[in-house]
Amino acid sequence: MEQLYLIEQCYYGIYGTYFDPRSANWGLNWSWMDYHDWQIRLDSSAFWIVVSTDLNNDGRIGVWAMDQTSPVLTNLSDD
Repeated sequence: MEQLYLIEQCYYGIYGTYFDPRSANWGLNWSWMDYHDWQIRLDSSAFWIVVSTDLNNDGRIGVWAMDQTSPVLTNLSDD
């Protein structure tokens, strides 16, 4: 997630908009992302990424979020 944050910041610095990792043309092909549910919301001045997954296979889904203000994840729901 920190890598994605850094990509977003760099892309924004160059293009003045945030990078859409879901794009068929320019998106990311990171196989680890296939194992987690994630959503991204972008606009001209902000991005918000939410990832949900069961990291330890205990049946509980954890949810973490990150935005343009910091690469530190906010835990929204414990796994």
